[in-house]
Amino acid sequence: MEQPASHFKQCRSAIAQNGQSIEAFIKTVLANIKTVNAELGLFEYIDEATVLSDAARLDALPQEQRAALPLAGLPFAVKDIIDVADMPTAFGCAAPIGYSAQTDASIVKQLKAQGALVIGKTVTTELAFLEPSRTRNPRGLDFTPGGSSSGSAAVVAANLLPLAIGTQTGGSVIRPAAFCGVFAIKPSFGLIDRFGVLSQSPSLDTIGFIANALEDLAQVIQFCMPSAAPRPAKKPFSIALIEGNFIEQAAPYMKTLSDDISAACAPHITNVTLDDILARCAVLRGKINDYELHHQFNNLVQNHPQRLSSHILNAHKAGAAISTSRYFDALNETT
Repeated sequence: MEQPASHFKQCRSAIAQNGQSIEAFIKTVLANIKTVNAELGLFEYIDEATVLSDAARLDALPQEQRAALPLAGLPFAVKDIIDVADMPTAFGCAAPIGYSAQTDASIVKQLKAQGALVIGKTVTTELAFLEPSRTRNPRGLDFTPGGSSSGSAAVVAANLLPLAIGTQTGGSVIRPAAFCGVFAIKPSFGLIDRFGVLSQSPSLDTIGFIANALEDLAQVIQFCMPSAAPRPAKKPFSIALIEGNFIEQAAPYMKTLSDDISAACAPHITNVTLDDILARCAVLRGKINDYELHHQFNNLVQNHPQRLSSHILNAHKAGAAISTSRYFDALNETT
């Protein structure tokens, strides 16, 4: 693979090596993707013509204008439930039920405004739910990449792009990132504008970011989240170390790491057990998700049941059995 694009710094270096030509760099990125896309099942759609045209437009900018764009020429991909103007949005469905977007999702607009370039739409599980996608894990082809942001995590793990956008309703950003061995951040609910993104469960859906480098995530977050005054650091600081099932069922290396942290930070450690709380949260999250999925996808299920997997149909049925009062009880208990 020529000039891998796994980090922002690496991308900027590659652009410099190409005589500051972003278009030449993007051509290499696209060529690298083509070598493995079929095997790994990463992209649902790639718009070569548009991204190359956008790259050429950046190349034509006066140097001072280009320098003012902090993400100039940096490529990224978006999960295929997020709208990009003039690209199809298929929602990971085996049968066509999507559309061609007329406008960019808010998150796409924000990154484009900083000079970033959209390569295409990554594979997702059906309607960002439970039906497995065709994506394979670059770390081991016989292993799952996780879902539902499977293509977004895998394309970053394959060192093809430095950044991809995913979404999370249960664990759909942090799980695939963990399975594929890359970094991710799932911001607090409501901090990222979700306009132009499929809504499966409005009370739970959150946009997240996947990258190979923590510093790249930090840079992206500053452009996509509302600014807030820094909070003064608390002294002395404290660390909550989770006990119970979390550590008892963990791999041996995680137990060793937990012990090392406990020993190194002993004066600041508070041991906590969250087993009961987390078990209850899982039940409540399931009720909220099923109820809202039922209402969000009801027309789709009623009109095209034959096009949908049993996972969607079963969740839709489960949501129909949850009363509005039980739904609000679940919401209230989580706040």
